[in-house]
Amino acid sequence: NPWDFSAGLFWDGSPYPDNTYSVLSPDADKIGTAAGVGYTYEGFVAHASYLRLFYPDRDVYNSILNPPANGFVHDKFTTIFTLQLGYVF
Repeated sequence: NPWDFSAGLFWDGSPYPDNTYSVLSPDADKIGTAAGVGYTYEGFVAHASYLRLFYPDRDVYNSILNPPANGFVHDKFTTIFTLQLGYVF
């Protein structure tokens, strides 16, 4: 079968507690969904995928950073599309 299908769901917890979190932090809790499809023909491979990351709302009231980074992160998400072309030899 030349077709290849995949799908997934994951949760990744942030290493930052609320009191040291800032909107400038590179990470936050997230829930991810992904799906992909691939096709192989005489060694040539094409794959396409879709990834959507959802970030749960986060309210920070007791920041210990200097200056304090209290604030709200709401309705944040990321969408990624990929296309890969290759040859298997």
